[in-house]
Amino acid sequence: MSPSAPAPPVDFAFALDVDGVLFRGGASNPIPGSPEVLAALQHHRIPHVLITNGTGILEAEKAREIQDMVRSYVADEAHTEAASPAAAAYTLPEDAVVIASTPMRSLVTHHGWAKKRVLAVAWTSEFALRSARAYGFENVVTVDEYLAKHPVLVAGNFVDAPVHTEPGHWDDVEPIEGVLLFHLTLGAFRESLATLFQLAVGRKLETIQFGKPFPEMYAYTERALALQFYRSTHGTDPADIQQDLPLPGTIYAVGDNPLSDIKGANGRGAPWTSVLVRTGNFNTDAPNDPDNPAAMVCDDLLQAFRQIAAAHGLPLGEDLC
Repeated sequence: MSPSAPAPPVDFAFALDVDGVLFRGGASNPIPGSPEVLAALQHHRIPHVLITNGTGILEAEKAREIQDMVRSYVADEAHTEAASPAAAAYTLPEDAVVIASTPMRSLVTHHGWAKKRVLAVAWTSEFALRSARAYGFENVVTVDEYLAKHPVLVAGNFVDAPVHTEPGHWDDVEPIEGVLLFHLTLGAFRESLATLFQLAVGRKLETIQFGKPFPEMYAYTERALALQFYRSTHGTDPADIQQDLPLPGTIYAVGDNPLSDIKGANGRGAPWTSVLVRTGNFNTDAPNDPDNPAAMVCDDLLQAFRQIAAAHGLPLGEDLC
């Protein structure tokens, strides 16, 4: 490290859930203390990534939403005096946001799917196409496009007289090499597709599940945090952004849902440490969740941050900076 390079960052990082940790129901309703914590994380150059099962918005849009939440909070006269100047300058890069579908990028960068023909499925074909192309898929077809090209796959009039047709020659139907489902709650669809695939083809459908608590979500988040850790240490990106980079010694996964946030972090193991907060899904007086107990239980993100900062010897002022 050159003499002019920034000092090494603290050796810990945060993976923060969004709804129930940073806000309730939307960015217009931030949970008290969360904007200050986000500003403090940036001020102290602590790597942090937002990790959410939410979909329906691209990462850059979610990053702007959270960034605006922090800045708007400071602009509110009721909070101006208590907020640090760091909050007004808070920025959140696109690659610091991991939504349920973000790890699909790894299919392109690490598994060679860039040119594979994929069927993109979402609530609208426009969003499916926009998402798939944003993730680097070059050969994308939407459901509308595929059915327009192969109308024999479409059932007849479902209202009056359902007529189900089959193609005369299945070989004429253009093959699809992968299906991208841009919604975590499509589990029922995935199970139905797997059953039909087994019956039609005679073998098990291979699937990769994204989102919390599945391993791909945490593996991708680790790469995002490792990149932030490198930037904080060296002041620039590595020559090869895809290379394996060292992780901070501890990653604190802060969430409100034991079934996703806590289960996922616990299952990933070291260097992950699960932190359960009472500002969302888990809002009981119980000391911990009995089925997926967290390593730490705190009232909110602010309390969690103060405890973690103290444990690592990080001095904090009244405004956390």
